[in-house]
Amino acid sequence: DAGPPLPRGKVDFSRAAAFDSFVDPAVPAMVDISVARPWTEDLDTVAERRRKMIENIATAMFNRRLQRLVNAPDSALFGAAMYVQDQKDAARISSVRITAKDDSWKQALNAAEQEVRGALEHGFTARELKTQLADTETDLRTAAEQANTRRNQGLASSILSVIGEKKFVTTPAYRYEQFKAAAPSITTAEINAAFRTLWAGSAPLVHLSAKQDVPVQQLASAFAASRAVAVAAPKEAAAQAFAYDSFGAPGTVAADQRVADLGLRTVRFANNVRLNLKKTDFEAGRVRFLIRLGDGLLDLP
Repeated sequence: DAGPPLPRGKVDFSRAAAFDSFVDPAVPAMVDISVARPWTEDLDTVAERRRKMIENIATAMFNRRLQRLVNAPDSALFGAAMYVQDQKDAARISSVRITAKDDSWKQALNAAEQEVRGALEHGFTARELKTQLADTETDLRTAAEQANTRRNQGLASSILSVIGEKKFVTTPAYRYEQFKAAAPSITTAEINAAFRTLWAGSAPLVHLSAKQDVPVQQLASAFAASRAVAVAAPKEAAAQAFAYDSFGAPGTVAADQRVADLGLRTVRFANNVRLNLKKTDFEAGRVRFLIRLGDGLLDLP
């Protein structure tokens, strides 16, 4: 007979905000802010998949904002991402993690706290939604087009992921059609409501990893100071023209050879740049590329 459910513990959703840190010379400066809300076992229905789709789009839109912070000139941030975790029978947890230069943990903390609060207070824009819907549509369409060249490992993983769960494995084509049917009715109001749900629940749990010790009270004070800063609504960025439509004069081919038994074409240009091409049927509709610069292993002692 099956044994009883494992004791997974309980999450105290009414606990006060908490702060903690981890110190090690080998770790980068990393800030995590998390909130938890009750976990529920939702049936795998079309309506539930649409709800999850909205959550995923909201998360992706927020991650796009974080990436702009990372890419800004002279940014002290190395990486940033929001993610949502389901801890079965315990909690659903929303977190944002930002990695920064060693002495820039306060910038990371401020960015994480203020970006979340800014999205909660002011929401997302119609242009942000349009951009994300286009990206999502491309990803799902590409997956559907490449369905017949998926790898065995990926297929097996998708099957294993639903064992013991009330969920179904569906094809990439089905998921693409499901998205196309839902996309026209998705609104910014729905996205904003989903984002607020993701960040509702317990008081925040704030964790800092750093090379040098930061007293917990100092971390708590920095978080409180950040929350006192007013956050402005996002500015609509002007549409940008594609910047990479001209690459100058084509290079001169000095040699162009084929290796028949390997199905390989190798091209050498006059400036000694080498290009190797090989066509396979491993993946449909996809080009993979690898660029090597310098002298490779010859540069090593």
